[in-house]
Amino acid sequence: VLLLSFVFLRKTSSRPALGGASLIVFGATASAVGGVLYRKGSACTVHWYSVMLFALGQLFVAGERVFEEHSFKKYADLDVMVMFCWTLWTQFMLGWFL
Repeated sequence: VLLLSFVFLRKTSSRPALGGASLIVFGATASAVGGVLYRKGSACTVHWYSVMLFALGQLFVAGERVFEEHSFKKYADLDVMVMFCWTLWTQFMLGWFL
């Protein structure tokens, strides 16, 4: 979200936001390479494709959030419930397709 906000909205992020995003990326990376660190036959199995699907899903959600913020600035006089309805439908469709 932070990268997309910077590219499309020209919005800079705070240090705590960058730190939190770094922890999320580190956690996803650790999950992806976790299968290499565990021994074979261990109770913990990590499938690389599940981590990739999670990361892909996060990209879609991030894009939706940036588009939502852009649209809400553009249509500031729109009713709040209409904006909420569009957000709800967008998230439902993204969840359905993923």
